[in-house]
Amino acid sequence: MPIRILRVASRSTLAAVVAAALLVGAGSALVFDHVRDDSATMDEPFHCYAGAEYVLSGTYYANLEHPPLTKLLAGASLALAGARAPRIPVPFSGRTAEPLRDYCHSAGIPPGDFFAAARRPFLVLFVLLVLVAALGVGLRAGAWAGVAVAAVLSFEPNLIAHAGLVHTDLAAALGFVLTLFLAVHALEQRTLPAWAILGVALGLSLAAKFSTIFLVPLVALLAGIDGLRRWRASKNSAGGDWQPRIILRRLLGPMLGAALALVTLWAAYAIPMRAMSRQDAEHSVRTFVSRAHAPSRTFELLDRLTRVSPELNHYVAGLSRIALQNRIGGGVNVLRGQRSTSGFLSYFPVAFLVKSSASFLALMALALGTALWKRPRLDPLVVAFLGGSLVLVLAAMGSSYNIGVRHILPVYPLLACAAVLV
Repeated sequence: MPIRILRVASRSTLAAVVAAALLVGAGSALVFDHVRDDSATMDEPFHCYAGAEYVLSGTYYANLEHPPLTKLLAGASLALAGARAPRIPVPFSGRTAEPLRDYCHSAGIPPGDFFAAARRPFLVLFVLLVLVAALGVGLRAGAWAGVAVAAVLSFEPNLIAHAGLVHTDLAAALGFVLTLFLAVHALEQRTLPAWAILGVALGLSLAAKFSTIFLVPLVALLAGIDGLRRWRASKNSAGGDWQPRIILRRLLGPMLGAALALVTLWAAYAIPMRAMSRQDAEHSVRTFVSRAHAPSRTFELLDRLTRVSPELNHYVAGLSRIALQNRIGGGVNVLRGQRSTSGFLSYFPVAFLVKSSASFLALMALALGTALWKRPRLDPLVVAFLGGSLVLVLAAMGSSYNIGVRHILPVYPLLACAAVLV
């Protein structure tokens, strides 16, 4: 009887894997179908130009306002397709660098092939996002729960639309899902390999988009909640589990994860900056930050960080510029016939409701109703995913950049996973 049950379970699992693969394949076909007729968006030439510079020239002058990971992927794909590097004289100046339009239309390959090559890695990211979400949920709640997640995400219009573009948001969505999965896993397993894998994933996520910086306090908060729960559970054991030696041993995992996250982030910047001198890196940062009218204290702090690590200084400079621009406003935002340069508090909730599919909203309503009716004990993953979604939406609501639901794109896989788990 046990062997028969195992065989039935194996067949069921295999069927679930095949079903998930078919769903991902169908979603990928939809991505391919719309990408082949899509012209370039306004942002894509910037990312393509920068990616080709990073990979082929080994310098990081262009597009400091975004971390390099996705541009490195686009640049590597362009290099394989035969594109040349953009012409950027040193010392860098925006007036003497090759214009975006000129480069994208004369990079050594036809413009259509140019953008098609740059977009290829993002279909791979879409497939990885769906599979990671399906695998994570499947391991927690059964193989067919994973299939349900794959079905939701493979046909989510916002993911399909962005899976065919050169940008940072899809990688951020993957980073949020993968990092929070691994964070809960590391807290449950409490092994050094689990913390090491989490650290690498967190570092790659930080190198994808600046909004992933919120993963740092989220992971720290999850660790704090877990530590508090374990302390309460061991209160009655005369503090035997909370001796200094045992506490230090338990901190080794988080410390290893934090160190590897920092090293991974540094490496993601070191690759595109491999041919830059310290002086060139400092000049690049000063030129970039000065456009945001930064105070003199900001320049002083960045100059000091350059002496410690030009690579990490590039990251901090980009983060600082985004924060400065957000404070002074980044342009005109429009919502329901009104205009604003400081943003609308209701923009992203409204955008989510308007731009989400009816089926996705129905799934959210079903999960919420189930939770209120049955009041189940929530899986730690559900808490992590809901916390990540809440932090992203609240941060976006306070932003002066109201230019699309893509800025909260990670909430779609996070909420889908949480809903299916509920």
